[in-house]
Amino acid sequence: MVCGLELRTLGHATLLLSSDRVPLLATDPWLVGSTYWQSWWLDRYPADDDIDLIAATRHIYVTHGHQDHLHLPTLRRLENAATLHPDLPNYNRSESAQVDGDGCAHPDARSLV
Repeated sequence: MVCGLELRTLGHATLLLSSDRVPLLATDPWLVGSTYWQSWWLDRYPADDDIDLIAATRHIYVTHGHQDHLHLPTLRRLENAATLHPDLPNYNRSESAQVDGDGCAHPDARSLV
Protein backbone atom coordinates (compact mmCIF):
# COMPACT_ATOMS: atom_id res chain seq x y z
CA MET A 1 0.00 0.00 0.00
CA VAL A 2 1.40 3.37 -1.06
CA CYS A 3 -0.02 6.67 0.26
CA GLY A 4 -3.18 4.88 1.37
CA LEU A 5 -3.71 3.36 -2.10
CA GLU A 6 -4.12 -0.37 -2.52
CA LEU A 7 -4.44 -2.36 -5.75
CA ARG A 8 -5.77 -5.91 -5.49
CA THR A 9 -6.42 -8.58 -8.09
CA LEU A 10 -9.51 -10.77 -7.88
CA GLY A 11 -11.03 -13.36 -10.15
CA HIS A 12 -9.80 -13.44 -13.74
CA ALA A 13 -8.90 -9.83 -14.62
CA THR A 14 -10.46 -7.73 -11.89
CA LEU A 15 -8.37 -5.00 -10.33
CA LEU A 16 -9.74 -3.17 -7.31
CA LEU A 17 -8.29 0.23 -6.49
CA SER A 18 -8.96 1.42 -2.94
CA SER A 19 -7.87 4.43 -0.93
CA ASP A 20 -7.68 3.98 2.84
CA ARG A 21 -9.80 0.82 2.41
CA VAL A 22 -12.55 2.69 0.51
CA PRO A 23 -13.13 1.08 -2.91
CA LEU A 24 -12.74 3.62 -5.73
CA LEU A 25 -12.71 1.68 -8.99
CA ALA A 26 -12.81 -1.92 -10.18
CA THR A 27 -12.07 -3.28 -13.63
CA ASP A 28 -13.27 -6.16 -15.80
CA PRO A 29 -15.39 -8.05 -13.27
CA TRP A 30 -15.89 -11.78 -13.70
CA LEU A 31 -16.32 -12.97 -10.13
CA VAL A 32 -19.12 -15.56 -10.14
CA GLY A 33 -20.12 -18.54 -12.26
CA SER A 34 -18.67 -19.49 -15.61
CA THR A 35 -18.43 -17.83 -19.00
CA TYR A 36 -18.18 -18.76 -22.66
CA TRP A 37 -21.06 -21.22 -22.51
CA GLN A 38 -19.74 -22.90 -19.34
CA SER A 39 -16.38 -23.69 -20.92
CA TRP A 40 -14.37 -21.25 -18.73
CA TRP A 41 -14.36 -21.33 -14.93
CA LEU A 42 -12.34 -19.33 -12.42
CA ASP A 43 -9.49 -21.12 -10.65
CA ARG A 44 -10.34 -19.34 -7.38
CA TYR A 45 -13.56 -17.50 -6.72
CA PRO A 46 -13.41 -14.37 -4.55
CA ALA A 47 -14.96 -14.53 -1.09
CA ASP A 48 -18.37 -12.91 -0.62
CA ASP A 49 -16.70 -10.16 1.43
CA ASP A 50 -14.44 -9.32 -1.52
CA ILE A 51 -17.40 -9.22 -3.91
CA ASP A 52 -19.26 -6.96 -1.47
CA LEU A 53 -16.23 -4.66 -1.38
CA ILE A 54 -16.23 -4.42 -5.17
CA ALA A 55 -20.00 -3.87 -5.10
CA ALA A 56 -19.39 -0.85 -2.86
CA THR A 57 -17.43 0.93 -5.59
CA ARG A 58 -19.32 3.48 -7.69
CA HIS A 59 -17.68 2.64 -11.02
CA ILE A 60 -16.58 -0.44 -12.90
CA TYR A 61 -14.26 0.06 -15.89
CA VAL A 62 -14.71 -2.56 -18.61
CA THR A 63 -11.73 -2.62 -20.96
CA HIS A 64 -13.47 -4.55 -23.73
CA GLY A 65 -16.64 -6.49 -24.43
CA HIS A 66 -15.46 -10.09 -24.15
CA GLN A 67 -17.54 -12.20 -21.77
CA ASP A 68 -14.62 -12.74 -19.39
CA HIS A 69 -14.36 -8.96 -18.88
CA LEU A 70 -17.97 -7.84 -19.35
CA HIS A 71 -19.58 -10.67 -17.36
CA LEU A 72 -23.31 -10.04 -17.03
CA PRO A 73 -23.98 -12.36 -14.03
CA THR A 74 -21.25 -10.51 -12.13
CA LEU A 75 -22.65 -7.11 -13.14
CA ARG A 76 -26.04 -8.23 -11.78
CA ARG A 77 -24.29 -8.98 -8.46
CA LEU A 78 -22.66 -5.51 -8.56
CA GLU A 79 -25.99 -3.87 -9.32
CA ASN A 80 -25.27 -0.39 -7.92
CA ALA A 81 -22.05 0.30 -9.79
CA ALA A 82 -22.08 2.16 -13.10
CA THR A 83 -19.87 0.72 -15.82
CA LEU A 84 -17.43 2.87 -17.75
CA HIS A 85 -16.44 1.86 -21.26
CA PRO A 86 -13.62 3.08 -23.52
CA ASP A 87 -14.52 5.18 -26.53
CA LEU A 88 -12.83 2.99 -29.12
CA PRO A 89 -13.77 2.19 -32.71
CA ASN A 90 -15.58 -1.15 -33.00
CA TYR A 91 -15.90 -1.50 -29.23
CA ASN A 92 -18.67 -4.02 -28.66
CA ARG A 93 -20.52 -2.87 -25.56
CA SER A 94 -23.21 -5.25 -24.41
CA GLU A 95 -26.64 -4.38 -25.72
CA SER A 96 -27.87 -5.31 -22.23
CA ALA A 97 -26.54 -2.09 -20.72
CA GLN A 98 -28.31 1.24 -20.74
CA VAL A 99 -26.11 4.33 -21.11
CA ASP A 100 -26.96 7.43 -19.11
CA GLY A 101 -26.18 11.06 -19.96
CA ASP A 102 -22.71 10.84 -18.38
CA GLY A 103 -21.60 8.04 -20.69
CA CYS A 104 -21.90 5.48 -17.90
CA ALA A 105 -23.68 2.22 -18.60
CA HIS A 106 -26.00 0.60 -16.11
CA PRO A 107 -26.99 -3.04 -16.55
CA ASP A 108 -30.67 -3.38 -17.36
CA ALA A 109 -31.74 -6.00 -14.81
CA ARG A 110 -34.67 -7.08 -16.99
CA SER A 111 -32.40 -7.99 -19.90
CA LEU A 112 -29.78 -9.75 -17.74
CA VAL A 113 -32.10 -12.40 -16.31
